[in-house]
Amino acid sequence: MADARVRRPMVLLALVAGGLVVAGAAAWAYWSAPATVGSAGRSTAATINAGVAPAALKNSASVVTVSWSAVTLSNGTPVDGYRIKRYDSGTLAAQTLTTGCTGTQTTLTCTELSVPQGSWRYSVIPVLGTNWVGAESGLSNTVNLSGPAITLAQSYYRGPFPATATGTLSGFGANEAISYKLDGTTTLTGTPTVVGATGTAPVNGLTLPAMTQGTHTITVTGVNGSVASTTIIVDSVAPTVSATLSQNPNGAGYITTSPVQVTLSATDAVSGVAAIRYTTDGTDPSVSGTASTCTGPFSVASTVTVRYFATDAAGNASAVASRSVPIDATPPGSTVTLSSAVNAVQSGTNVYYRGSTAGSFTLTTTVSDSNSGPASGRTSALAGTTAGWAHTPSTVSTPAGGPYVSSAFSWTAGTTSTPTETVAAADVAGNTTATTLTYTSDSTPPAGGSISYTSGYLTSPSVPVTWVAGSDSGSGVAASSGLLQRAAAPMTAGVCGAYGVFSTIATPSTSPYADTTVASNTCYQYRYRISDALGNQATYSSAQVAKSPRYYTCAAAALDDTAIEYYKLNDPAGATSAADSSGFNRTGTFVGALTADPAGACSAGVTLDGATGYVTTPLQQNNPMPYAEEAWFRTTSTRGGLITGYAQNQTGSSTLYDRTVFLTNDGRISFQTATNVLIGIGYDTYLTTTARYNDGSWHHVIATQSSAGMALYLDGTLFQSNTEGGSYVTNGYWRMGYMGDLSAKTNGPASSFFAGQLSNVAFYNKLLTATQVMDHYIAGVVSSAGAVTAPAGSPAAAIQSLNRFINKPPPPPPGHGPPPPRRGAPAGAEPPPAGSPAAAIQSLNRTRPTTTPSLTPSPAPFATTTSQKAANTAPRQSLNSAPQPSTTQPDPAPATTQRQETTTPAAPQKPPVTAIPATATPSAPQQAQAPPAPTPAPPSAPVHDDNRQDDQPSRPALTIL
Repeated sequence: MADARVRRPMVLLALVAGGLVVAGAAAWAYWSAPATVGSAGRSTAATINAGVAPAALKNSASVVTVSWSAVTLSNGTPVDGYRIKRYDSGTLAAQTLTTGCTGTQTTLTCTELSVPQGSWRYSVIPVLGTNWVGAESGLSNTVNLSGPAITLAQSYYRGPFPATATGTLSGFGANEAISYKLDGTTTLTGTPTVVGATGTAPVNGLTLPAMTQGTHTITVTGVNGSVASTTIIVDSVAPTVSATLSQNPNGAGYITTSPVQVTLSATDAVSGVAAIRYTTDGTDPSVSGTASTCTGPFSVASTVTVRYFATDAAGNASAVASRSVPIDATPPGSTVTLSSAVNAVQSGTNVYYRGSTAGSFTLTTTVSDSNSGPASGRTSALAGTTAGWAHTPSTVSTPAGGPYVSSAFSWTAGTTSTPTETVAAADVAGNTTATTLTYTSDSTPPAGGSISYTSGYLTSPSVPVTWVAGSDSGSGVAASSGLLQRAAAPMTAGVCGAYGVFSTIATPSTSPYADTTVASNTCYQYRYRISDALGNQATYSSAQVAKSPRYYTCAAAALDDTAIEYYKLNDPAGATSAADSSGFNRTGTFVGALTADPAGACSAGVTLDGATGYVTTPLQQNNPMPYAEEAWFRTTSTRGGLITGYAQNQTGSSTLYDRTVFLTNDGRISFQTATNVLIGIGYDTYLTTTARYNDGSWHHVIATQSSAGMALYLDGTLFQSNTEGGSYVTNGYWRMGYMGDLSAKTNGPASSFFAGQLSNVAFYNKLLTATQVMDHYIAGVVSSAGAVTAPAGSPAAAIQSLNRFINKPPPPPPGHGPPPPRRGAPAGAEPPPAGSPAAAIQSLNRTRPTTTPSLTPSPAPFATTTSQKAANTAPRQSLNSAPQPSTTQPDPAPATTQRQETTTPAAPQKPPVTAIPATATPSAPQQAQAPPAPTPAPPSAPVHDDNRQDDQPSRPALTIL
């Protein structure tokens, strides 16, 4: 029973162990103490360690030795044995073992015999007893089994012999001894004599003796029975080569189609052709870096020389051969140009001829060809409409290489037809290029051009001229034929005279052009003439007129006309002195409030406030006659004011003054002077415009007077003149902006101070002619940077003036002087006829109080369009008399120069007097309102005072018609 108990657990453990093996477990039970009869014994669990991956070694082509490490149980007890398995290394499929390694191996190595060729890997499974099996090990290294082989580095030999062969051995047994033979009989000397442990070895040196042409066998035999062999071929004869073309050259030796296929061939009877090498650039293909290996027919597109050679498998090389491929399939280049042309030009493939005139030309054909070269040029008969044309076709082949000149083409005058001509250029290979020319009549000049230049006054002595040459649909515009021409006319006072002929001043090729050769006081017109390539000429002109003024600056005008005082009034802000630019250093003085105005006319100016500001001059003169006073002004004032004038006092309010140019309240300009040259009656002579100049724009004024009369110019234009040649104030100074009370003047303003801008004021001790006046005005226009704009036309103006006497005969022409006075009468004091209106006025003057004479003139109570004078009815104060004080105008000067004037007493009322001018006969005469004329008083020296006021309310009105 005891034995039965012991066995049952063992069987159970065995079964369990079997189940564990199937499940891949490695736990086992074993008896840890010996069992005795009647004892229970004791079993302990242990595990079998996994097998260790073996090493596989090839011994020969069919023998493999497998070795591995020992495996124990987990308690150190060795296993009983090992089972070996072999797998295909590629698919890992299990293989059937051959003899030597089957069953359970009790040692740590086994040798498998008759192993089939292939690639194998091995594993080891440890076992204990009959049924206990451990886990399978990993796979061994791969063992490749194949038949013995010898591989030589080269199979072809061409000598010289003996030669040394190298290669490799494989498939032999590990460390197997070997030997070599030639053709099975001749023993060869070679290394190695023993292969390595893997059955392989390099063949380091195998000596080959002299052999015949053909195939030979080399055999390697191993002591373990391994046998390997290979063949070699002996070939010492070079291959032969040839070349063929897909097309043959024509009679001229050229192939005229492209590309051409080239086929290279070679033959070798022994080792066979290895390669054919060639070049197409003329270099030696056996050494050239540009050589190519021929793999079949190849194409060339132009003339080349193919050089080639072949090698066989043994390394024999043929001589280098060559084959020319003369391809010229490209038509030649052709340029056809006119030569010896008369009245004809070429533009591309168009030949334009001047059909209105007879002419001729030849055609020159230039042929270019880089292959076969130029051969000839050929002209054909004219095609299309050929009326009027003549030509004989020709083929020209000389000189060699060209160019080739055709026979002449010609036409008669009046030809208008449009023929065509085809010119053929040929190369040596026979290729041709055709050029077709069209002959077109062109007798029409260019059109569509224009010319433009400065119209009006120039601002610098240069005229920018711009033109457009236009276009020509025929032979085309000949840019080099352009002619810029100019005609000049003298200019007087801005008016152009007669123009001379146009002359060429430049032949420029581009526009614009600056004409810097202009002269002053000259008008210019320009035209541009341009021709087409055939000489048909077009002329482009313009109605524009470029005017080159006499002066480009106001300073140049004033200095050239010798101003005695010239004030640009461009002094800096805060200045108290007005610089004199005349060259005489007569520095003026700024008085009162004023502001610098650099944007004025002639790029200068000063702003006067109309209340205190004015300018004085330092030069005292004695009755300047003739004289001219000039100024640029700008204002919007409605209170008037003095622009320029002549006063007895240098500063402050002057009682005596005349030669005044002032602005009326409504913006008109009045030029007035006082005279006492006749019967002792003081009066003003004046010229006053009806045009208004308080428009905020810059204007130019010049007033002149001489013994021949007065003249007033506005903006360069003479508005009116008269024959008044006298002036009252003798010693005095020129003033600007203010001098005394102007309200008593005819059309006198509310303010004697000028409110606005003054610029470039000048005074002259001579007359300025109308031409000079216009030149000065133009100088201001062109030098004011746009501040002054010339009027589009002469402004309309009405001039007002007073006749010296209403009933005085017409004055003599200017320059002839006044008529001589009557005998016994003082010069300039001829008494009026008895009973005349003038006599009545004189009678009124006699009745005026004389104790305190008035110092202000009586304003004219009339305004007509005829030249008139305003007569004063009170005696005038002599220049030698001390001036009487007056309060009619405050003195704007500093306190040290101020004067106080008294008020003139009112004159007694007198009945109105109506006078009729002697030079006019009214259709309905007015009846005089005055009493009978008193007896004329003896003439006396006239006394004149420009500041006199005779318009007191109690004074009866004096009306002069």
